[in-house]
Amino acid sequence: MPNEIEERLNAYHKVITAIHLKQSYLAELKDRRGLKASIASEVHANHLESIDEKITNDIIDIEREIEGLEEEAAKAYGDVISLINSIDNDLYKKILYARFINFKSWGEISKETYYSYSHLQSRVYKQIIKEIEKYAV
Repeated sequence: MPNEIEERLNAYHKVITAIHLKQSYLAELKDRRGLKASIASEVHANHLESIDEKITNDIIDIEREIEGLEEEAAKAYGDVISLINSIDNDLYKKILYARFINFKSWGEISKETYYSYSHLQSRVYKQIIKEIEKYAV
């Protein structure tokens, strides 16, 4: 189970993922609105207007949600950077940047650092978390 430091490190990735999901949904809504215009002659005008209004309202809501998530992402990014910079070990910083800023997999990081995957996850990562816990506020 992740501790508070791990949750803070993972927060930026979670928010970025949420933003991407919302952006995909937003694109889908905008496509639907365009499709609606192409079938206009086949649908009753009043029904079409209510569909258009609903889609437009949904688009506005999603855009606002994305805006809020972008603010949250900026805060989470700053927190992750602060946690990473709280330690002195450059290799540990490199590992943390790769994982929590660049979203690389543990496999990619293990190749870059020449640690085995299992050693990186079981020993090195745990040691990094202990280092952060010493200095992070």
